[in-house]
Amino acid sequence: MISRWLGWVRRSAVLAAVAGFALPLAPLQGRPAPQEVGSEAASADRQGAAELLYGRPNGAWMSTYRPLPSRPTLIRGATIMTGAGEELESADLFMRNGRVEAVGRNLEIPAGTEVIEARGRYVTPGIIDTHSHLGVYPSPSVSSTRDGNEATAPTTAEVWAMHSVWPQDPGFTRALAAGVTTLQVLPGSANLVGGRGITLKTVPGRTAQDMMFPGAPMALKMACGENPKRVYGGKGKLPSTRMGNVAGYREAFIEGAVQHGIPRNGGPIGCMLEEHEQGRRHVAEMRDRINGMRTMFVETLAAKGAEGDFSFITRQRGMFSFSGLDPDQVAELREKYSIYIVGSGRINV
Repeated sequence: MISRWLGWVRRSAVLAAVAGFALPLAPLQGRPAPQEVGSEAASADRQGAAELLYGRPNGAWMSTYRPLPSRPTLIRGATIMTGAGEELESADLFMRNGRVEAVGRNLEIPAGTEVIEARGRYVTPGIIDTHSHLGVYPSPSVSSTRDGNEATAPTTAEVWAMHSVWPQDPGFTRALAAGVTTLQVLPGSANLVGGRGITLKTVPGRTAQDMMFPGAPMALKMACGENPKRVYGGKGKLPSTRMGNVAGYREAFIEGAVQHGIPRNGGPIGCMLEEHEQGRRHVAEMRDRINGMRTMFVETLAAKGAEGDFSFITRQRGMFSFSGLDPDQVAELREKYSIYIVGSGRINV
């Protein structure tokens, strides 16, 4: 079973990662007071919020990423997985100025192109890690650089992960060697609202801005599960239960609405309905995409001859799935193939 599982890892994991997380994040819109809807003031507020999200005010927090120098390169004769469901045998891939320009067979190339013979090897799209703590929890870990959780209050929306990122984290180099080219670095899960995340490229940089993916919006990390109730319940503070988690969210959302001119009774919220509808559509699209990824996962396992029925994965809900691997099989993956998953067999699909 392990060898067949590895076949799926080599052929399909990257496709699922790239196809599943290609959905762009919707930019946050500024929330004007109800009486200002349609006014110039409301438009200015929205623009200001959007600029803050993308890190533009006064040039602060803008990406300073610059592509490294490169020469035209051809990877020849490889099995190429395009990320769009195609697997091309004995194909070529041509890159110039840091971008893929052509994929096919017997490609014509300019003089001076570096050629890499790759027969018998695989070429896949770069892996996009949408939930990473590299840089804020470096590896190897020492106390002076463990800066991922501002665990002093359940809601700390004001902190930014980019201000904790240690660009010299050796984990970035190891991630790149394993095929991870882009990752979203988030605060940890101690808090209900942990703060802003940042999208980075796994490239050398002196600062987080040098690694920052140009044009990528920032994120907001939220956790509603065992971590906040464990961290704060252990201190005798709210939340210590999931209902305490939700109460904490409710309080934070109400306070945020009040700051933007919406009374606590929630009466004049007609101006927000359209945005709520858009949000619901966005969540529905994301749910369909995740379910499609899980279906592809199960169908690929069956097509590759994996032993057992994995259809239960398509019926799971939430961010994580259980692979069906037992602890001995998880240990075998780790010891023989250097593939690391948690002991329960839980994976992010």
